[in-house]
Parts: sequence; C-alpha cells; structure tokens
Amino acid sequence: MKIDLFQIILLRLKVYPNPILKRFNIELSRRYEGNVSLQFVDELGNIRHVKNARLKDGGSKMEVDISDLSISAGVYFLKIQSAKKSEVIKVIVR
Repeated sequence: MKIDLFQIILLRLKVYPNPILKRFNIELSRRYEGNVSLQFVDELGNIRHVKNARLKDGGSKMEVDISDLSISAGVYFLKIQSAKKSEVIKVIVR
C-alpha cells in the first residue's frame, strides 16, 4: 500500500505553541476516535492529568488551558491516548 505525503500530513499530531505558556492547541488526526485523555509526564515519571475530551469523527482541534494546574516550568511528555491510538510528544512549559 502506497501512502502519499498528503496522507502522512493528515495523520500527524500537532501541538502548538511549543514552548507552552498557559494554553496550547492540539490537532488530533482522524486516527483518534471517541474519548481521549491528555496527561503530562515529567522527567521523573510523575503524571499530571490535563484533560479528558470526546472527539468528533474525522479528527479534532482543541484548545487546552493549563493555567489552573500549577504546573512548574520544565520539560514534559504530553501523552495523548484514545481507545485506538496513543502518542507521546515532548513539550516545554514556561
């Protein structure tokens, strides 16, 4: 099966801006469906729940506000998980 560049772009996860201040946007590909969980994992493995959301079919875009979570500045791994797909992306919180 051949996948062209356009299909690869549609399957990518996007988190911006990175570094994150108080909010960030996340674009989830159509591979994510149903309920999704967002978590920050620090370099020591500590997990901070960020958000649960219900996604529409065909991909979703959401704004996430972390200003009330009291997250310290540093490097984190953002774990995005649904029933069908799970990914981790490195982010910086300022």
